[in-house]
Amino acid sequence: MAVIQIWVNGVLRNTKDCDPAKPLIQFLRKTLGLVGTKSNCSGGCTGACTILVSRWSSRTSAYEHRAMSSCTLPLGSLHRTHITTVEGVGTSKDPHPIQMRLVECHAVQCGYDTPGLVMAVYALLVQKENVDIQEIIKHCDGVFSRCNGYRAVVEAVKSFTGNNSEERKKLEEKIPDSLKTKERYPLVLKGPITNWTTVGKVHEAKTLVLKNTTLFYGIPKQDMVRKSIVSVIPDGVAIVDVDGITIESNCTLTNLVEALRKAYFLQEGTKKAFVNKLASIIEGIGSTQLRNAMSFGDALYESAEVKAIMKTLVSEVKGVMSSVMTSVRIPWLAENEEFRFEKVSKRRGNLQPSLCVAVKVMMEELMVSESKVFIANEMGVELETNTIESFINGSKFDEGICILLKANFAKDDNLLGSVLKKIISGQENEKEEETFEINSTQFEEFVYGLPSDDIEPFGKPFPIAAGLLCATGEAVFVDDMPHYSNELFIEFVTSTEAHAKIINVDASKALAIEGVLHFISAKDVPEGKNKFKGVGDEDELIFAEDTVMLEGHQIGAILATNEDIAKKAAKLVSIEYEKLTPVVSIDDAIKVNSFYEEKTYLPFKIGETQDAFSKSDHVIEGEFTTTRQEHFYEETLSALVVPSNEEGEMKVFCPTPNATMTQLAIARVLCIPGNRVTVHVKRIGCNYGGKVSRGLPHISAVALAAKISGRPIRSVLTRTQDIQMTGQRGEFYGKYKVGVTDGKLTGADYMLYKNGGWTSDASAEVLCCALVHIDNCYKFPTFHGTGKVCKTNTPSNCAFRAFGAPPAFAITENMMFDVTSVLDLDPVEFRRQNFYKAGDTTHFGQVRKEDDITFDACLDECIKRIDYYKEKDSIDEFNANNIEKKRGISMHPFSYGVGVAPMLGHTGALINVNMDGSIAIFTGGAEMGQGFYTKMLQIASQILGLPMSKMYIPESATDKIPNPPVSGGSSTADYCGNAVRLACDELNKRMAPFKNAAPQAAWEQWVMMAWASRVNLSVSSYYKTPAEWTQYSVEKKEGNRWAYFVNGASCSVVEIDVLSGEHKLLKTEIVMDVGESVNPAIDIAQIEGAFVQGYGYLAMENTEFAADGKLLSRGHDTYTAPTIADIPPVFNVTLLRKDTPEENRRILYSSKGVGEPPFLSGVSVFFAIKTAVRSARDDKGFKRTFHLAAPSTPENVVNAINSA
Repeated sequence: MAVIQIWVNGVLRNTKDCDPAKPLIQFLRKTLGLVGTKSNCSGGCTGACTILVSRWSSRTSAYEHRAMSSCTLPLGSLHRTHITTVEGVGTSKDPHPIQMRLVECHAVQCGYDTPGLVMAVYALLVQKENVDIQEIIKHCDGVFSRCNGYRAVVEAVKSFTGNNSEERKKLEEKIPDSLKTKERYPLVLKGPITNWTTVGKVHEAKTLVLKNTTLFYGIPKQDMVRKSIVSVIPDGVAIVDVDGITIESNCTLTNLVEALRKAYFLQEGTKKAFVNKLASIIEGIGSTQLRNAMSFGDALYESAEVKAIMKTLVSEVKGVMSSVMTSVRIPWLAENEEFRFEKVSKRRGNLQPSLCVAVKVMMEELMVSESKVFIANEMGVELETNTIESFINGSKFDEGICILLKANFAKDDNLLGSVLKKIISGQENEKEEETFEINSTQFEEFVYGLPSDDIEPFGKPFPIAAGLLCATGEAVFVDDMPHYSNELFIEFVTSTEAHAKIINVDASKALAIEGVLHFISAKDVPEGKNKFKGVGDEDELIFAEDTVMLEGHQIGAILATNEDIAKKAAKLVSIEYEKLTPVVSIDDAIKVNSFYEEKTYLPFKIGETQDAFSKSDHVIEGEFTTTRQEHFYEETLSALVVPSNEEGEMKVFCPTPNATMTQLAIARVLCIPGNRVTVHVKRIGCNYGGKVSRGLPHISAVALAAKISGRPIRSVLTRTQDIQMTGQRGEFYGKYKVGVTDGKLTGADYMLYKNGGWTSDASAEVLCCALVHIDNCYKFPTFHGTGKVCKTNTPSNCAFRAFGAPPAFAITENMMFDVTSVLDLDPVEFRRQNFYKAGDTTHFGQVRKEDDITFDACLDECIKRIDYYKEKDSIDEFNANNIEKKRGISMHPFSYGVGVAPMLGHTGALINVNMDGSIAIFTGGAEMGQGFYTKMLQIASQILGLPMSKMYIPESATDKIPNPPVSGGSSTADYCGNAVRLACDELNKRMAPFKNAAPQAAWEQWVMMAWASRVNLSVSSYYKTPAEWTQYSVEKKEGNRWAYFVNGASCSVVEIDVLSGEHKLLKTEIVMDVGESVNPAIDIAQIEGAFVQGYGYLAMENTEFAADGKLLSRGHDTYTAPTIADIPPVFNVTLLRKDTPEENRRILYSSKGVGEPPFLSGVSVFFAIKTAVRSARDDKGFKRTFHLAAPSTPENVVNAINSA
């Protein structure tokens, strides 16, 4: 019996006690302690776990280097391979140029995704001697980044195009020659759970594939491994010869593409085109990491594209028995044969097909004599096509058959009908080479009303302070923390039903497993503590009691000695339900009148809208439904709670921006004072509001487990658990009515419905915020707006970047689109004519000041920079000359209010100066990728006159800064920065006598002088925003709801395929007024990331549920969000600079919060798509007002084009 031999970063590692089915990610992180490789998906769909696998190929007598997802790789598949992790690429002391470039180009934000990006680029440089930018982009499209706008990544990696032959040489010098030794097969690996047999050739498996044994033709995905498996070394080939193409079953998809690309240059005519088409089809399957790991034979069970090839093109399947396929044969197309293929996807990178169609026909004269048709839907389910084939046979393959197929087989499926038309008419997409020639600088500043030389030195573009630590994998996130020898893992037992009574819970089978110590549930929570008040009503539960209210509801939890045992045991807990009818959608809630209690401050009202409508020249009504956007932060909800035997103390490590409520929630459930609980937050792998409140039931349960067991407890939610348990940005349904006379708005009436989920959380406040932000930058002379929050059996929806502004903005901009379409008005000038002016009072009672209305200047600059009217004329010309492709452009000004209520706008800072002169700074805010710590260091450096290298922010913790406010609302830098400023001012006062006494001395000498003079070198400060900045009465509708406004304008240009509904983003220009930026580069990175997230909001993303409340969107492969391949080739951001009047300098150095406002800029893509759709409808003679459902997926675009 063999032992698994794996080298990691040049060292042979001990695998003696490892089961062959153990995922590589666990081996790296838990066994070897190499935590730079991140885990946040369990399915290889985000790329955070990317590593480089190097395997000696006896076929080519060379190493094969491939990037793969370590969370999908079982150790048994990696015998005699070398693994390179991010730690093996470079360290903070000796970084690789890739790591340095990502930092220097400001491509690092939260940093959780950065190791994956490093490994994706590094693997390509090792794999290929010469690369171009398109290859790098393709290699990175499997690495998902939620906080990164991707443009900076492209900027960073451009420098690695060209020759990189040294990378392969350097790596192979580290790999031992013993890997080249020929292995003897079959190779048997036996573990505690899995029997794994590996063979060198497919035919060798014929005697080994027995009952209850699963055969894999290459590397099996970890979640597909069973107790007994046989795998084949993925060293198969694809041979192109005079008779056609032979593909061995154990040929990886990547090797197949490479073989076809080589053959392309040796073929001519139709054979050349056929080879290119096949290569493009295979290269479009999933991500690079997936294609590198998956063999053709295994893809047959998972890939719609490979199934299509098998059904329509393969003429011969060779095998040694019915269950073992050695190879397939694809003959060349005959002169009278045609093969056409079309795949429709919601995004342009890491493709997951929404629809896959392949057709092969044999023609006799003008008639189809024989046909083969393949159709697979979004779920990958192959549809029955025999009747379609019979229908086609004997018919002409032309426009006429398209109409008949649509009428008979796709009557209710516009997308399928359009794609069939596209294929039959010969318009299917050939592979396009994308260009990413982004030549813009990191940022630009547009000086408005301020001399160019009148700029203070404050505001330099320093990279994020911990950027290099993130890029090398050394930055520590919660699950990267070392394991305690006695710690336990908690795995939650959650509901499989969306709404049901709990009849019985039986954990006996789970508790019988060795290593399982406890099962806890509501019965273990101290009396009266299970139900608590979060940020909404008192309706939160730590564990379900008698009834489950959503799929994923926490019913109980298993405590076990390790994660594997805990997960196995959790599946054995038996729960008996009595099903109840779930309320899932807004429509469901309206039908059964399921709403939370309405707030007394509604409605918002100015004047009489009905009177205004009666006097208006035009009154237009409409509606719009926004999407349910998943936070999809990089680091899923996690925690490490360490109890102490002394006075019930608890040390809590978790990625929360809400340390105060976390501390109080734990103290409450454990019945101890808050001073026994210390919450530590070093950094957060993204937040966007999702970790503010939804983590409270989770952390309460983890802390309870720590108290019950008396041992440290670790918790890390899977991606699916996180989506189920922590909620999203709830969808909105809005109805509106608007009056217009002579191009001016006369009034607006809104009715909004919001899906709140199963608890109230912040939904009432989100709805209120939406009603406040719904004016955007437009003056409504009369106004009426109200709404309701729907109570549903779905995850409790909560705060999300920009709170209620995005749905409000989308609904109002859709209204403006309708108005300009119906009345044929210039959309830019109509918006401008209705802008607020200084002194105007909003519908919520706040008076707009001069500094609050810079959206006009931003709009002008955006028009100039994109050359809007010239671009529009060019698009009109393009559309006039193209039927099947249409372009659209959309320009949108936006205005976002920033500020928190006075009770929340205050915090402290602590500066400790050590005797060696080094400085530790603590604030009440948390770093979550927004560059907060870096800005705080810049402030301290500016005031103290010291380099940032002398300063360090170790963490945010409740024992350093008590009662810290929530980090968020684009306000954290405002009040924390002012607290740091006050502390630095005080420190300067204390140090002044020593500086005056010895002006030529160094800082370290002054520190020693102060210490020797018994001066306190620990300085604390406290800052509170002046109450009048945000003193507001929502009941009276008077005062300042916002401290200030962040304004901007964005313009996007898109191209859509009229038949497939797919879109391509061509250009985006953004101009923003963020005041006097503390760090322009960090702000630009935030703007880019927010734009991409806003782009996804209406153009791609939606968390979907079945009618029974079951979650359908369980990961990045089923939840569509933008990838690096989706950003526009022209992507520019400009910061507006201006002279801020003294009376408006209400904030930190005249800077403005930038985390949330630019989210609104991404909405321009949706409306550019809608403009393109309108052009397609014009060709059909359809009316110009129409409904384009969000998100603007291919299916929704095609439906909008074809709905008369």
